[in-house]
Amino acid sequence: MSQNLKYKNILFLGDITGRAGRYVVRDLIQIIKNKNFNSDEILEFEVDFEAVEKIDFFAANCENASGGFGLTKKNYDDLCEYGLQALTGGNHIWDKSEIYNYIKEAENIICPINAPCELPGARVQYFCIDGYKLAILSVLGRTFMPPVNSFWEMLPQKIEEIIFMEKLLLRKFVLEDGQAI
Repeated sequence: MSQNLKYKNILFLGDITGRAGRYVVRDLIQIIKNKNFNSDEILEFEVDFEAVEKIDFFAANCENASGGFGLTKKNYDDLCEYGLQALTGGNHIWDKSEIYNYIKEAENIICPINAPCELPGARVQYFCIDGYKLAILSVLGRTFMPPVNSFWEMLPQKIEEIIFMEKLLLRKFVLEDGQAI
């Protein structure tokens, strides 16, 4: 990989929950893309607009985007249309049965690497940002969660594969309250 690697700004939004969460994502991405930073009706918190102006890639955890559990096809399509380029999942990504009909073809959904292998979906997805390669993966913690494989056993191999392919790496950890990694 080049020694002169240019930094890329990735906005990663965590846990979109239900309709309200989807609408916040829609409005926030629209504000950022249109550089309409005077929209105080939506942004009720302090934002570093200089950094926000330079967002190169939009990603979010979407495992609870449909009614608080799972991801329907319609909500998946809407989130992509709003501008999300990568959608990560955790233990709830498979909660809506219809996901089994489209997840294998969805090139921007990332499922946890340590989820049971019989569950469908890509465990690592690769993206290109202005000529730079980006790999995104997701892992599940094990405290207060349904039993899954230890991500500590799987993560080193996945990272080696990604490094071998000369990709940048964005990791997302799905952990419950108080859990350390």
